[in-house]
Amino acid sequence: MFLEDLIGGYYETKTSTGPEPGDIYYTETYYAHENLEFFRPVAFEDNKTATHATKFRIATDKPFNHGFPLQSPKLEIDEEFLLIRAKKRPVILLQPAYRNNGY
Repeated sequence: MFLEDLIGGYYETKTSTGPEPGDIYYTETYYAHENLEFFRPVAFEDNKTATHATKFRIATDKPFNHGFPLQSPKLEIDEEFLLIRAKKRPVILLQPAYRNNGY
């Protein structure tokens, strides 16, 4: 069953072009609570003085603690290239209730 089958009688095609609360989009959504995996440059294992990397492996140990920066691609010592799965899903644009507290 598709989303259109469930909401077909309640929603109609938009005529305006700007996003508004209640709009439904198909967009990339990621799986936030899976195991943390990241691409670790192989250069860190083979040559601790390397500043450029072209080969990577998937790692799960000691995230954000490799200790060696890269110049290309740019990667600081406390950064990782995260591996995240995503899929196109329907989402609804929400907006928090507006409160005017004098700010």
